[in-house]
Amino acid sequence: MKPLKFVVKHLMTICAIVLFLSAASPAQAFSRLGRVYANNPYVTESNSGTVNLNFTVSGYPPSSFDGTFDRSVTVDYTTNDVTATAGTDYTSTSGSVTFMTGTHATVSVPIKGDTTTEGNETFTLKLTPSTFGFIGSSATGTIVDDDAPLISIGNVNLVEGNGTTNATFNVTLSGTSPASITVNYATADGTATQPADYTSASGTLTFAPGETAQSITVPIVGDASDEATETFFVNLSAPVNAFINKSQGIGTITDDDVAPTLSINNVSISEGNSGQKNLSFAVTPSIVSGKVITVKYATADGTAKQPADYTAASGTLTIPANQASGLITIPIQGDALDESNETFFVNLGQATNATLSASAQGIGTILDDDNAPLISINDVSVVEGNPPSNGAPGTADATFTLTLSAISGQSVTVSAIPANGTARAPFDYTSGGKTLTFAPGENSKTFSVPVVGDTLNEDAENFYVLLSSPVNSVITRGRGVGTINDDDSAPSITIEDLSMGEGNSGQRTAVLRLHLSSPSGKLVKVSYNTDTSGTAKSSDDYDAVPTTQIAFATGQTVALARVLINGDTLDEADETFKVNLSGAVNASIVDNQAIGTILNDDRAPALLITDVNATEGNSGARNIVFIVSLSAISGQTITVNYATANGTAQSGSDYVAKSGTLTFGPGQINNTFSVSINGDTQVEQDELFYVLLSGATNATIAKARGTGTILNDDASG
Repeated sequence: MKPLKFVVKHLMTICAIVLFLSAASPAQAFSRLGRVYANNPYVTESNSGTVNLNFTVSGYPPSSFDGTFDRSVTVDYTTNDVTATAGTDYTSTSGSVTFMTGTHATVSVPIKGDTTTEGNETFTLKLTPSTFGFIGSSATGTIVDDDAPLISIGNVNLVEGNGTTNATFNVTLSGTSPASITVNYATADGTATQPADYTSASGTLTFAPGETAQSITVPIVGDASDEATETFFVNLSAPVNAFINKSQGIGTITDDDVAPTLSINNVSISEGNSGQKNLSFAVTPSIVSGKVITVKYATADGTAKQPADYTAASGTLTIPANQASGLITIPIQGDALDESNETFFVNLGQATNATLSASAQGIGTILDDDNAPLISINDVSVVEGNPPSNGAPGTADATFTLTLSAISGQSVTVSAIPANGTARAPFDYTSGGKTLTFAPGENSKTFSVPVVGDTLNEDAENFYVLLSSPVNSVITRGRGVGTINDDDSAPSITIEDLSMGEGNSGQRTAVLRLHLSSPSGKLVKVSYNTDTSGTAKSSDDYDAVPTTQIAFATGQTVALARVLINGDTLDEADETFKVNLSGAVNASIVDNQAIGTILNDDRAPALLITDVNATEGNSGARNIVFIVSLSAISGQTITVNYATANGTAQSGSDYVAKSGTLTFGPGQINNTFSVSINGDTQVEQDELFYVLLSGATNATIAKARGTGTILNDDASG
């Protein structure tokens, strides 16, 4: 009896299809056919071996038939090249799968790994159903390339010169890439500093597809100062579509300037009537040198004899780098004996980082002090001031007063020469010597040194005015100290917020920029640390940073705080960590906290609902349990709505309609709900109802319809 009913049922179905299609137009007939399709998956290729790219094949029955039509679908499939090549990039695959409409089957294609940079590649999976009433389709599989070239920067050596020359750094890739590659670069001081030794440079290099070499040009500032070989750096960062192999290029500037020549001046001093006085000789390089200079010296008798007139001395004088002169001090013995002026000598000997000029002998004259007046210079303090708005250096004069101990009936002259102390010419003051003349009867003169104003917060600085070559007088105080008092406020520190993607594995460095409101002449320091008040968790999402001190070098306005970010593949909300500033030295803190945002870059998981079969029973109610699953674990709470819908089964008589919301907690991958079906003793076909998913939050829906099949268990009479 049952075989006959089966034949009759399907014969009637086939006849209905034929009649239906024959009555419709071709377009209408085509639209009423069932359809099979597959998703468009992707997979990362790996460097060796194979990985599977899985296509999910699904099908829907013809729209004109209900669930009693043949629900089994057989689909033939075969792969075809697009940009990927079978045999090289993947294994050609063909075959067939059979599944019920409303469910799906999986077709796996082996993907071959390699280490060639080639970009993403694709192939298609063609689906051809062999079941009557269905049409096929094609899906695209994407092979994601995981190979990227390495970026390296070379070193540069060049001779400084006296003008401007260019240091060209070569930046190369380890191999070609089909994608455009970018990398940032920026110069950084070593022993060479900008702008004195080189001009800072920063920017972004771009390698076009197939291009493997670029260059960075840094202008070198030449000078005539003898100095040591100096270095600076060019640092690479933030590569796109590549990795950094060698991130730092070293620029070496070799000095080509002749060592300065040394000369010593002649000085005079009044001997006094008793005790000792010091006579200071100025040893001066022909040019200010960037190196430390040393020179040996020794005294020798002239008409003055040691130890009666002066104390013999010998040793080594050291002139620090960038200092205009050094002093040799010889004790002079005073007495009450009326005598002629007397002389002795200071002879210069072996020098390092300099040569000796013809003026390698200084003459010290001990002046009789019976009648000659004494000359001295005072100390001066001045407020530095700021440059005027037109950009020219502002100046305030430091005015020194030179005084004679007594009025002289003769013309008295003396030379006044500014010399570096902690202040440097021409940056802090304007250098320039002058010979001052006291007219008979005049006992004071002034000597002004222009002070260069700036807006740089710095310590008080000093320079000197050295007196020499007196005529008809004796220098009693030959060095005046000029103190430049700073009037600039300490700068303030702020820190920038930062957002960056977390990545899927390993660690990335979050670099937060600290800014000074203006350059400082002092070493500015500040400490930073992370705290746990953000939504990101230390050790899981980032590495906590204990209190760490960083510094702004003199003139620098940017410093960097670094926090290591941990990558993962968990879909989750964007998370934050906080970086706090404290303990500023030589500056104030205006903005003491930055918020670092770790941007989630992981795909939301997909929801799928199962199909369920259950025997109806003869009476009462039974539960059918549907399982809703996530394609991957999520770090977020996921919700999805569900609701039943009639098929051949009707709510109320065959099952109890139901709707609601499922909630997946973080880390949960499966959830269930049940639908009650009603038993009866009526002989009938198996019946279908559906459960539809909708309104998902923090997830997508891959399979939105679950089929509940109520299996008839009643025998016909």
